[in-house]
Amino acid sequence: MRSMELARAAYKAVSSCARLKPGENVLVLADSIVDRYLVDAFANAAYALGGETQVMVFGTRPEINREPPKAVAAAMAASDLVLDLITQYIIHTYTYRKVREGGTRILCGTGITEDMVIRMVGGVDYNVLVERGQRLRALFAAAGELRVHTGDDAVLTMSLAGRPPILRDGLLDGPGDLDYLPGAQLSMAPVEETINGEIVVDGSAYPPVGLLDAPLRLTFEKGRMVKVQGSGQAALWKGWLEHFDDPKMLCLAHISVGLNPAARLCGNILEDERIAGCFVIGMGSQMEYFQGTVGKASSHSDVVAVRPDIYLDGETIVTDGMFGGKVA
Repeated sequence: MRSMELARAAYKAVSSCARLKPGENVLVLADSIVDRYLVDAFANAAYALGGETQVMVFGTRPEINREPPKAVAAAMAASDLVLDLITQYIIHTYTYRKVREGGTRILCGTGITEDMVIRMVGGVDYNVLVERGQRLRALFAAAGELRVHTGDDAVLTMSLAGRPPILRDGLLDGPGDLDYLPGAQLSMAPVEETINGEIVVDGSAYPPVGLLDAPLRLTFEKGRMVKVQGSGQAALWKGWLEHFDDPKMLCLAHISVGLNPAARLCGNILEDERIAGCFVIGMGSQMEYFQGTVGKASSHSDVVAVRPDIYLDGETIVTDGMFGGKVA
């Protein structure tokens, strides 16, 4: 364990990203499989910064997006700031939305590890990260059409018109805000009925798979996934989506572009979907801030294409997973 490096990175996360103010009520929240030294590093940082700091650990749920215990929900609602280190994430639960509506801000590091905190928070210049993200957000805000090219000549197109691009830079701005640790990614909900074509996913798919041993080829018609092709993992992933018996689980909820230069493909979706230049598709439940038409579903899954070509209104933004043009 690199205790000093972890302490410095956790302090940076709580002070610069969560923007903790002395006297605030802070809840460090984890499920039972999170390493205690990681919980302690965030709790110690919050305490050192003057927070009224509490720690809660509850039993790990067998599935993501299960509502937390009532005592946990009450503690979240009573906090000014929640530092969420839960592994089996609860992002799409009623509790998560309700406490934010009440003013609790949340820095979500679900699934984060010691190495990720040190490398992707402590080792990254967040000023440079945020500046690139702001340039990318401006380009997405002005664009009408997004086109993504991936392996085997797969092309996926969609309209962005009227939908807000959301920059998740890992910085909390005020009451009720939600952001993710580590930053960063640019996300938005395309206009659902305009999403058509194919994409080859060559990185990861979670849940339930993680790192892919062979690519998946996904076909979309009017925002709905109509075909999945690939190895045995393709059947596993498709079967997981379908076992909910919820039509919304086959709907594209959001797309994202990763921005963290220290991220690398590892099978942990928190890191994989932040790889600089990657393209992410989120399936199923859709957060309200995307202003889309899918809404809440039974659960959510993300898939990552690591080396896409991305075009906004015909202008190249990413080539083979590398930023270019106005974003470089």
